[in-house]
Amino acid sequence: MTSQLEAMRDRLGGRRLARAGSPHVLAVLSGKGGSGVSLVSVLLAIRSARAGRRTLLVDADPWLDMQRVWLGLPKAPSAAERPEGNDDIEARVATAHQGLEVLCLGTGEARGRDHRAVVRRIPAVFRDRDAVVVDAGSRLESVERCADLDVGSILVVSGCDAVGLASTHALMKALRSRTEIQPAILFNQVDDAAARAARTVLTTGAERFLGATPTVLGSLPPDPAISDGLARGATLLECLVSSHLPDRVEEIMPSLPPWAEA
Repeated sequence: MTSQLEAMRDRLGGRRLARAGSPHVLAVLSGKGGSGVSLVSVLLAIRSARAGRRTLLVDADPWLDMQRVWLGLPKAPSAAERPEGNDDIEARVATAHQGLEVLCLGTGEARGRDHRAVVRRIPAVFRDRDAVVVDAGSRLESVERCADLDVGSILVVSGCDAVGLASTHALMKALRSRTEIQPAILFNQVDDAAARAARTVLTTGAERFLGATPTVLGSLPPDPAISDGLARGATLLECLVSSHLPDRVEEIMPSLPPWAEA
């Protein structure tokens, strides 16, 4: 992993993440797949839109395309799948719900394209929105996407198991070498007791090896209403009718700049 980080540092040319102007851009990412980045991203975006803010959800993970499926959107050309000579990213934005819009980067089969060039054009559509939530994924490229999208704040979604905590620590270290933004941590799919224990482990390690105390916003518990509903083919909006997670997400939103500054 060290060699990958060094290679990315060379590609970024020492570039540091910059605070976006208006609106504020929040990136959600993780050091380990399956941590719940996509779910947390869409929950934040939905709650933001329902609060009356025009919100753009950017699915910047080119491998999954989960946001389109969960929100019941039809398959449509992505930001990376444009007619030759057509650079109109705005035309690729789809309306998912009142006040909520979605822009998908693309899927893995289009991986041969220059995705970084595509990503760098996306901020052009931010200026007409009140808040932007970026699902940056859970690969090392997530850090690179944050730089290209000029994010203003970062939320790291973490598990509480040993692998999840180690991955989160490694991601915090990678971010520290590239940005002055201090990421916030959210534990996902765990109860409060497990989250408290994980917080102690992560904080102790970060203070000892990174010289920083991470900001932990809390935790989201498992929710069968969502997992069972999605397994039956329901949309996420349908699943949320009987879910308690939106209320838990709303509790942490005032600690995140897109909504704390509103």
